[in-house]
Amino acid sequence: MDLHDSPDEARFRDEVRSWLEANLPPGWRTPDFVEPSNADEEVTFLKAWQRTLFDGGWAGLDWPREYGGRDIGIMESVI
Repeated sequence: MDLHDSPDEARFRDEVRSWLEANLPPGWRTPDFVEPSNADEEVTFLKAWQRTLFDGGWAGLDWPREYGGRDIGIMESVI
């Protein structure tokens, strides 16, 4: 079993990494990140994050293209 990325998988991994670096909320996963303090703020935050994912083409990745997905394969889903 070869667990190394293929060239296409490596490109996809780089694309994911670059997009996340550019789009994660400020301070994400650091002590500087201010978590929502109540349910309403959490819903607002999560809706905004889902919109960011959708606008960037990162929502429903394994969905068929005709339904707004990228129709990616299992390896890209794992990545």
